[in-house]
Amino acid sequence: MDRPIEKKRRSKLVAASLLAVTALAIFIVYNLYNIGSSRSKTINKKDIVISKVKASEFSQEISFLGEVEPQQVFFIDAIEGGVVKEISAKNGDFVQAGQQILFLSNTSLILEVIRSEAEITQQLNNLNVLEIELERNKLKHLEQILQTNFRIKQTTRQLNNLKKLKLDNLHIEDDLIALTNELEYLREKKDLILLSQKTDMGIQQKQMAQLSENAKSLEDSLLFTKKNLSSLDVKAPVSGLLTDFNLRNGQSLNKGEKIARIDGLDDFILVAYIDEFHIGRITKSAKATVLVNEEKVNLTVRNILPEIKQGKFKVEFKFTEPVDFQLRRGLSLSGTVKLDLIDSITNIPFSGFSAYTGDNWVFVVNEQETKAERRNIIPSKKSLTSLSILEGLKPGEKIITSSYKNLFDVDVLYLSE
Repeated sequence: MDRPIEKKRRSKLVAASLLAVTALAIFIVYNLYNIGSSRSKTINKKDIVISKVKASEFSQEISFLGEVEPQQVFFIDAIEGGVVKEISAKNGDFVQAGQQILFLSNTSLILEVIRSEAEITQQLNNLNVLEIELERNKLKHLEQILQTNFRIKQTTRQLNNLKKLKLDNLHIEDDLIALTNELEYLREKKDLILLSQKTDMGIQQKQMAQLSENAKSLEDSLLFTKKNLSSLDVKAPVSGLLTDFNLRNGQSLNKGEKIARIDGLDDFILVAYIDEFHIGRITKSAKATVLVNEEKVNLTVRNILPEIKQGKFKVEFKFTEPVDFQLRRGLSLSGTVKLDLIDSITNIPFSGFSAYTGDNWVFVVNEQETKAERRNIIPSKKSLTSLSILEGLKPGEKIITSSYKNLFDVDVLYLSE
């Protein structure tokens, strides 16, 4: 009777041993299976935000600090040097076109005007003398021609009379020859007087032309000098705001030295210096905004100056709408400008996960939205609202875009309802 009982106890011990071995085997297999596997965590889908990866245009904005400048600026320079004698305006005044702002004194310029006037007077006197001399020579030659013509007529008449007497067989051969020779001489003398008259007139006319040209040149020089003399009375060329005008009575100015500038009050532009990295990414007519009194004001790029100075290039913006505040030179405004759009770029919303991942990885959700796995990505460009991806994601995939707090050491997320 005791023997069957012993067999039953043995069966129970064997069964317990087998159960223990099986449990141990399952534990070992489970641990072996999980060696090197991802660290996982279960999370409720209601506690996360799932967004779809899209292919879209990426618009990047960069910030800048600009300074207001007038679109039209007029510089006033000293046409002639001089000493400041009278100041008629103050720096910061609004001046009208033609208004006197300064008067200079220049003694040497005044002496030059006097000397030029004296030279012109002398040249005009010389011209008058030459004209009188020409007229006298003309009268002298006319008188000589008149006398010669008279003698030619007398000699011709005497010669004709002798020729008649010769026909009457009178012996007057010698007188006839003498009169013939004298008539020939008188005619040649007349030709010589005419040639002399022509030559003298030509020479004197050339002299008169030269004197006239010299006088004209002196008059032009005098007009230019007088114009420069009038420039000592410095006036505003246009209406506007007088700036950079800081002279004192008695101060000496050199020729060409800057006196002041006048800022036009009709149009203003905003000038900014932007890092050279963006020189090929900003185009004319690009949109921009600045913040004034917590309100956005729209602008567009007016001009881009490609010259690089200290790693920056100059961009001019124009206001595209009236502003309800006073613009003035030197006013600083901060804003943003949109860069060129990039077509067909993988784009994801820029949200809370960035602070925990450094934009280097995201959780990618499967189609059934039951699991999300960690995946490395390569970011490209970032804007205020989105992040473009070079590698790691494809349009149409889903990612978790809510905060990744407490998920830094997790590789797999199981999503529960």
